[in-house]
Amino acid sequence: MGAYTILWGLWMANPFWKVFPESKQYDWMARVMPEWGWGIIALLVGCIMCYGVVRDSFRSLSFGSFIGAVYWGLIATGYYIGDWRDTAGLTKTMICLYCGFIFLNIKMNKDRLVD
Repeated sequence: MGAYTILWGLWMANPFWKVFPESKQYDWMARVMPEWGWGIIALLVGCIMCYGVVRDSFRSLSFGSFIGAVYWGLIATGYYIGDWRDTAGLTKTMICLYCGFIFLNIKMNKDRLVD
């Protein structure tokens, strides 16, 4: 999940093309934050997730998955506001739920994890 978040962040933060002006689906997201801002946050969240996996860190894994769930929930909200019929909102909702599941799983199995 962290690698996907990093890839998505690189796509959004790159200076070579713009995604938001091409579709009205991104109007709400553009009003909340510039495109590069969404990308930078995705890069940070993805790096925290990957750090938690590589270092086997309870704190990084739980923090990264929680922030990932919030972040992807905001992305899903933006997609639904832009066009609720588009399947991208459903996909981002699934990513949000997956991050939330990871967070709950880590919290419930905390005694089995070493920090």
